[in-house]
Amino acid sequence: MALYEPIIKRCSVRSYSDKIPSNVVIDAIREKIGRLKPLDNTIRIKLAVVNAAEMAELTGTKKISQAPYYIVAYSENKGMAYQNIGFLLEQLVLNMSAMGLGVCYLGGLSVKNTPPGFIYIITLAFGIPKGSLRQGISEFKRRPLESLCRGEQPDETVSQIIMAARLAPSAMNLQPCRYQIEGHKIHIFRGSPPLAIKKFVKLQQIDCGIAMAHIMEQAKFMGIHGKFCKMDNIKTGGTYEMSVILDSENNEDKSENVEF
Repeated sequence: MALYEPIIKRCSVRSYSDKIPSNVVIDAIREKIGRLKPLDNTIRIKLAVVNAAEMAELTGTKKISQAPYYIVAYSENKGMAYQNIGFLLEQLVLNMSAMGLGVCYLGGLSVKNTPPGFIYIITLAFGIPKGSLRQGISEFKRRPLESLCRGEQPDETVSQIIMAARLAPSAMNLQPCRYQIEGHKIHIFRGSPPLAIKKFVKLQQIDCGIAMAHIMEQAKFMGIHGKFCKMDNIKTGGTYEMSVILDSENNEDKSENVEF
């Protein structure tokens, strides 16, 4: 059973070609932004596509990276704001990787002039990579699959979906997400960061959103329907994030479920 190819191709790119993405490419990215699926559609967000000069003005820093373009993510400060942005941006990242673009999350920035009613979350740098994107799974450095799972032994379908989540990027490659398996239910939880500081916790919340995007995109690639939801009385041994129910035919409470 194959993995969704953009999950394999995507990697953190820090060296970019002098060639600039065309206006057609930038327009395609803006169009894709309008079609992203949120974890929570009640949280207002803004994803602003800016060039290097505009980014320098936002941060007050002349040289942020070699990237010619950036996507600056803002959100209402409520609920799963950070997980929601990670979920949204990683859908975009996988699409951009399929287009041959290089991307990199920039977690250490601060910006000026945040829109009223929003907080700044994170920035995504992108452009045409100087080298090639990732060519295979052997190039990843990740924890063994069995170290990420708890509960029941996953079947082949669930194993493949968690494998896709396992390949998700994370701050400092700490891979905070863990998965409690219950048949075709996957309960997603987060361990405590090694540094108990607020910023690191927020980065790991983004990481969990990113991993959930990999779960959704891999399931869709495999032709599997499902939904993300919050469930009661889930004991995971960490901070409970959400559950994903695969092959779900129960469409109750659509307002609180994210279906795919």
